[in-house]
Amino acid sequence: MLTNNSIHRYSCVVMQSQKLKSLNPISPKRFDFPRAASRFLQYALVFVALLGSSVGLGQQSITTGAATTQNFNAMGTSATASLPSAWRMGTNWTTGTTATTQAAGTSGAGVLTSGSTGGFYNFANGVTGSSTDRAIGFLTSSGYASPRSIMYAFTNNTGNTVTSISISWNYEKYRSGSRAFNWTFFHGNTSTASTAAADGNQAYAADANNTTISNPPSSISKSVTINGLNIANGSTYYLRWTYTGNGGSTNAQGLGVDDFSITLGTFLPLCGYSQNFDGISATGTAPPVGWSFRGALGGDNDTWGASIPASGAQSAASAGTLNNTLIVSTGT
Repeated sequence: MLTNNSIHRYSCVVMQSQKLKSLNPISPKRFDFPRAASRFLQYALVFVALLGSSVGLGQQSITTGAATTQNFNAMGTSATASLPSAWRMGTNWTTGTTATTQAAGTSGAGVLTSGSTGGFYNFANGVTGSSTDRAIGFLTSSGYASPRSIMYAFTNNTGNTVTSISISWNYEKYRSGSRAFNWTFFHGNTSTASTAAADGNQAYAADANNTTISNPPSSISKSVTINGLNIANGSTYYLRWTYTGNGGSTNAQGLGVDDFSITLGTFLPLCGYSQNFDGISATGTAPPVGWSFRGALGGDNDTWGASIPASGAQSAASAGTLNNTLIVSTGT
């Protein structure tokens, strides 16, 4: 067992916030309405600015490293169902729409057909008017052209800088189509999320017809981890899924996104951070989250390797730019 492990702490600079000046009292003997109104407006604007900074514009606030999930089941059954607040339809999250335009299911009344109208769908696994298993997606047509995009935004409120995110979701297929379609996945720190991540892509080959309804919908799971990020505390990050027909929009496949999960990974501490390495055995033990260890052969290791000496100074690099030395010695 390793003992005498070193512990590293990080210092921080605490910014002293500036206090708001209180309003001057208004004399009861003479009510100066213009002056009072002006002061009230100034105070209201400050309040709104503070409120906006803490609430945001609908992005999902994530405060921990635990998984944040969305299965869209709370949207209800309406054709014009409101999306969860962090979600939008469009290629720019800021200007994207916040509701679906169609609803259909895989069985019973309101089932998808070969003649279903193109639109942004509130899909149901089952009868559209009663099923609580929902997903969002598209069925394009001559009047509702591809490409179309779904977007998600979150704000990092963990108190730390996030350097990686792990995302998973399911692509679901509700209706066949004789045109090939693709999902492509993007991420980024702007509201258009323009950085491609091919691990999140999925191609659907053309079907023989437009009449096959999958009941239940077929599902393909995706998991994507994005490293090398620098999402500061208070910053917003965006994800985008784009649905595109191969050479057109008609004879479309009905495809959706469901069962989304996101976990904010490695943190760079802002302040007050410490890490001990108690209980780490000589080989085969994973390092604490956010740390990797560089052994005698070089390269970062996910676990202690046999090549690491029984004692001596090893380089323990926290994710990002912080680099620290972990002193390893044997114990009895």
